[in-house]
Amino acid sequence: MAGRKKSKAARKKKKTAAAPKEEQRQQAKEEAAETEAEAHPSSPDEAEAEAPNSDAAFTADDEPSPTPEEDAPGHTGGEARPTSTLDPRLHRIRKRTARVERIRHLVILDAQTLARRFAAQVPAMIDLFSRHRDRDPLLAPLRSWLPSAAFGDLAELEPEEQLALSRFLEELEALRWYCRYTDDMPNTAQAKLDHFSEQLNAAAAHLAAAIRSKNSK
Repeated sequence: MAGRKKSKAARKKKKTAAAPKEEQRQQAKEEAAETEAEAHPSSPDEAEAEAPNSDAAFTADDEPSPTPEEDAPGHTGGEARPTSTLDPRLHRIRKRTARVERIRHLVILDAQTLARRFAAQVPAMIDLFSRHRDRDPLLAPLRSWLPSAAFGDLAELEPEEQLALSRFLEELEALRWYCRYTDDMPNTAQAKLDHFSEQLNAAAAHLAAAIRSKNSK
């Protein structure tokens, strides 16, 4: 032990003489560390205890973050299923149904309005016809869009509804023909127009009942 210290002292003197001051201080620190290590040697167990534990070094921060699909409620693994969308066929069916309902509503509205208007204006029509012998007052209350309705629109109705509509239109055309070409005297025209008004009201009521019965099913 004494011989080792002497050899260290000799090396120290040589290095001190040749090295600058900074190197001398560094060498002094290294020699002090060597001396400390020789004076207190560490056992293998202590060295193993000082080594970092690789298992303990792994923390929750190192865990991979879940994907949005895995983090979603009810996710049980596997591939994520795409969200369901409205079936295009169902959308078309709903759109067509709504269109048919609007057509039915307009058919009833026009037929009932025409029948009420004609019945209310018959006395005034006969008065004007008797004084001026003009047929225009007889035809004016018979305004309707049903004769000019598109065939595709009326084809949306059910067969029973189409039959009821056809009956109403036949009554309307018969009344128009009479009003356009009649040569009857006012009293006779009054009686015939009252009869036509009753027929037209009955046809409008039958048409409304046929359409509403289909809507209720």
